[in-house]
Amino acid sequence: MLIKNGFLIDPASDTERLVDLRITDGLIQTLADAGTLTPENGEDELDAAGLMISPGLVDTHIHFRDPGFTYKEDLHTGSLAAAAGGFTSVICMANTSPVIDSVPVLKD
Repeated sequence: MLIKNGFLIDPASDTERLVDLRITDGLIQTLADAGTLTPENGEDELDAAGLMISPGLVDTHIHFRDPGFTYKEDLHTGSLAAAAGGFTSVICMANTSPVIDSVPVLKD
């Protein structure tokens, strides 16, 4: 897949610029200045003009409410929502019933 014209923000490398990005088998293969890469052999192309490209986001304060209050949110719907928003990692608050405060409760 080729992502073109996206605005890359990468705090780890202190990068903020327009880029083209080639992804193969889920891994970034090529990063180049915007407008320099062209599709290869029927490669899917996405124009990301006006969009941001960044490493996965981390939310350190989420309320999945599972177990005990799944009518509000559960692991499945909360995870889908987080992924749709660009979050690759989340830390669940302990407002569950029972409170997830031990390994046996977590495994359950």
